[in-house]
Amino acid sequence: MIRRLFSLPALMAAALYPLAQQGLGAEPRQDALQITPFAVIGAVAYDDSVQGRGAGFIQNANGLFNVHSDTAGEHSHGGDFHRGLNLQTLEAGLHAHAAGWGEAGLRLSSDAHTVELEDAWLRSRPIAGGLQVKGGRFFSAIGLQNALHPHAWAFVDQALPYQLLLAGGLRGDGAQLTVSIPQTGPWRLQLGAEALQSDNAAVAAQTGPVSGFVTTTGKIVSIPMRGSAAWPQVWTAFAKAEWSPIAGQTLLGGLATVRGRQCARTSVSSWCSIS
Repeated sequence: MIRRLFSLPALMAAALYPLAQQGLGAEPRQDALQITPFAVIGAVAYDDSVQGRGAGFIQNANGLFNVHSDTAGEHSHGGDFHRGLNLQTLEAGLHAHAAGWGEAGLRLSSDAHTVELEDAWLRSRPIAGGLQVKGGRFFSAIGLQNALHPHAWAFVDQALPYQLLLAGGLRGDGAQLTVSIPQTGPWRLQLGAEALQSDNAAVAAQTGPVSGFVTTTGKIVSIPMRGSAAWPQVWTAFAKAEWSPIAGQTLLGGLATVRGRQCARTSVSSWCSIS
């Protein structure tokens, strides 16, 4: 019913380097700070067989507590298409790498109407045992696609599990710890955990207590909001494995868990429940 005509992400990048110190055409020093600016323009041509209504069908699907979103506040950046050419994303930012110290990223995004700080983070270099620490605003590393930006998706839309279970994608302000186990033969393993401040509509919605909600099976449920600390609102833990039996072929697998607080806020206080 929905036909994808084409996706046109244009990625433009240029490396900035202190030419005054090295001279034009000189080889970069491996121990220097390297800063790479980038800009991304993503456009999608869209058509369907139902007079342009096909892009809204996902909004009628049932997700976790029937909560899902495709708005700029989450990581969807797509789905609200009209027939014809659509601007999917405008992104610009910087990536910095300092040998021996770590790396940093800054990204702004726009839907041509508003501009938001999409992510801004610092990550340490690998230290003892392959441990890395990341802090700031970033997309969670759970799963394979949550941390990918729209121009890196294999399809125009975000994958359905992320739309229906994580309201388009999980992002927050907080900290991340990852440990990369030294590679043994064809195997690679990474373990990680995160603590985030997030208002993700699926796992950390900022809303009032829910009562009398009728599920798709006809059951009436209530979701009380218990008093709890406001931060962190979301915890994650994950394990990712890669197996490369032959050159050029890799099998990916992993496990992840997400635990969040659904919060009810008034002008004077907050209540949260753990889900």
